[in-house]
Amino acid sequence: RYVAVERMALTANGKVNRRALAEMKSDVSAAQAEEKEERARTEVEEVLAKIWGEVLGVERVGIHDNFFELGGDSIVSIQIIAKAAKAGLTIIPSQIFEYPTVAGLASVAAASDAPNAKSLDAELDEQDFDELLEKVEFEM
Repeated sequence: RYVAVERMALTANGKVNRRALAEMKSDVSAAQAEEKEERARTEVEEVLAKIWGEVLGVERVGIHDNFFELGGDSIVSIQIIAKAAKAGLTIIPSQIFEYPTVAGLASVAAASDAPNAKSLDAELDEQDFDELLEKVEFEM
């Protein structure tokens, strides 16, 4: 990443001050971390962030954190889907891959009782889903 600065920090000899650059880098990293840790704005985001935290073993999940960067994978995504279903949200596996942030996933997650909610059966038949869920529970 590149960071625009008004002027380079220089030593008394006119050389680039590497210590000052390192401090600038840590300030930028802290600002980026704060930005990434943005808290949930909606009830759906709050539910999904809580589920992600539980399943991924992460204390704080920001709405812009990436599922895969937090340690998620295809098996873990099935756990997310199952817990979301228990919480009244319908998510299909491909949505986690297409929208790997809480904010993105919340924008497409449907309430289970919503008339346009896409069921898991559209992507996985019930038998396949049960087999996957058993495998996930067994491996835990």
